[in-house]
Amino acid sequence: MKPVVCALSIGRLSEVIRQAMDQMEAEVTFLVYDSLLNESTQRLPEELDIVDVFVSSGHNAETLKKLVDRPVITIEPSIYDILLALSKAKTMDDKPIIIPYGNDYLKPLREIENILSIVIVQRSYIEIEDLNRIIIEEKEKGRRCVIGSGLACDLAEKHGMKSIFLYPQESIKAFLQIAVDLALSLNSEILKRKRLETIIDRTQRGIVFVDHEGVISICNPEAERYFGALEAQLVGKNILDFLDDMELEGILHIREEKKNVYAKIKDIRCIISAIPIFSKGAMENILFFIENVEAIQKTDRQIRRAETWQRGFVAKHSFSAYVTKSKKFEDMLQTARQYALSDEAIVILGETGSGKEMLAQSIHNYSTRRNNAFVAVNCATINENLLESELFGYAEGAFTGAKKGGKEGFFEMAHKGTIFLDEIGEISLSLQTKLLRVIQEKELLRVGGTKMIPFDARILTATNRDLWEMVQKKQFREDLYYRLNVLELEIPPLREHSEDILPLFLMFLARQNPFLAENAGQSSRHLESILKAYSWPGNIREMENFVKGICILTSAGNMDIGEFLIFVRESLEKRIMRQSGISRPHTAKQRDKLGDMENNSAVALPVGDGRLKGKALEYEYLQIQDALKATGGNCTQAARHLGISRSTLWRKLKEFEKMKHDSAKNETHMF
Repeated sequence: MKPVVCALSIGRLSEVIRQAMDQMEAEVTFLVYDSLLNESTQRLPEELDIVDVFVSSGHNAETLKKLVDRPVITIEPSIYDILLALSKAKTMDDKPIIIPYGNDYLKPLREIENILSIVIVQRSYIEIEDLNRIIIEEKEKGRRCVIGSGLACDLAEKHGMKSIFLYPQESIKAFLQIAVDLALSLNSEILKRKRLETIIDRTQRGIVFVDHEGVISICNPEAERYFGALEAQLVGKNILDFLDDMELEGILHIREEKKNVYAKIKDIRCIISAIPIFSKGAMENILFFIENVEAIQKTDRQIRRAETWQRGFVAKHSFSAYVTKSKKFEDMLQTARQYALSDEAIVILGETGSGKEMLAQSIHNYSTRRNNAFVAVNCATINENLLESELFGYAEGAFTGAKKGGKEGFFEMAHKGTIFLDEIGEISLSLQTKLLRVIQEKELLRVGGTKMIPFDARILTATNRDLWEMVQKKQFREDLYYRLNVLELEIPPLREHSEDILPLFLMFLARQNPFLAENAGQSSRHLESILKAYSWPGNIREMENFVKGICILTSAGNMDIGEFLIFVRESLEKRIMRQSGISRPHTAKQRDKLGDMENNSAVALPVGDGRLKGKALEYEYLQIQDALKATGGNCTQAARHLGISRSTLWRKLKEFEKMKHDSAKNETHMF
């Protein structure tokens, strides 16, 4: 007769257990008894007397242990199950609540919080009637999602809340396999072979069986890796000889379950759970589950990375995206690559529009933190009264309008990644003091909160101001300056690496109009002269926006290269005059500047490109004729309309007359 394994459960858990049993091939008979036990239950129905091993969870498991003298395998969610459930629940609720049975989870959940630097909201219940009350209370607090047993999920959905079932099928299969193995071992002398053929060799967790004195009888390959020895070398030795945590010793004496205890095995950080197995009132074996903290943290990082993409905290730029011919700029990039491999704070200096955030993103993507969040904060764009709560988060009820459950700040969001504080010179002295403490202690206190929250984030800052000058003027804390300025990078303005002006312009132009960019590249010498005549005070950002603007205004796809070069030149002439605060050049310096641009303009196209030269001249001549016509022949008003000086207008008219005369003399038609 086959051994009998019975799952005593209720509702959703029963359904998942049935599905798991259907997928398993085992030399046992499976039963599912759907019932909710209570303290008044004196004994189980007689049809369950044939059961060799029971499988149950929570309240049912605790009650069952008091009613039967046969082994009861208690289904418990692993840390992986909790993390995955939290990940799913956070898509429905920023602060979901875990409601497990009993108080055993209070300490393990706190340990998970400390290891992973996260906050887990949880309550527990002992009596079934308490569960409904707890769910109602949490709903009134604004909770929208409950994580727990099938009973907890059913009650949550009854009250209009979302739910995440804490026991995935794969975890349930593992406990069923333990029950199968135990049932077979009780009915057979081939204990070791049966155990090895089932869960022991197939799980990613370390599993060790010991007797009531702690002597190892069997362990799986994963456990061998933890202990650094083969099973044959471990059998017969006491498990306590390998552990440095005396808390686990209690299980051999008081016979209680120990869940998620932090311990070390040969310097490997582990989370260990020990489950005693009773038969006829006596403890015969203890089952140890061993999980690697680093593996747990890896799972946490994967979850955080998924959340990072959902939130948009991702660095999109890298060093490979840079276009430069400048040795000065390349030297700066090489230094930045070296700094990226460190974990020290970096301050990035540079004028507005020079690309400070792009460099910060590139540093992050070159660092060991590249797979984690990149959180960028512009300190100048957030109201001073809100900046503290945005950076450090706030607790529930911290102020009027505060979100239920509170909110994590940017530093928490950047845990294990990088936080980039742009315009750092704009924050107030009072906030500088708080920021200094957070950086020094690597922990923060939410606004209105009472619990210190550790975090691990690399700090990059940027400014277009002279921080040291601000320190001298008592506008910036000197101690904070030294904390942030461990490493320093200065991005040169575009005018100081002018050899990059043309390549950058063509790159931006290609993004808007590839065909025009290709043609413009063929007249690169003249285009470069036009572009270099302007100082580009807004740096790379100004150039990118300038290209977008001229492509929109000129419908560049229908414009030939000669016309385009003239338009670029005239657009830059207007920028110079606008920045000077005048509508036309009055001073000799301004006239000289415009004269330089005019001498380098499309009018001076190479002799070998006569077709383009003719089109450009014709286009400019028509513009002047239209301006004169619109102003009734008034040269002063026409020059103002064209944005050039009156003397320049006269000079161009004389040049055109001479060209017309030469064309007629040579019997060619130009105008």
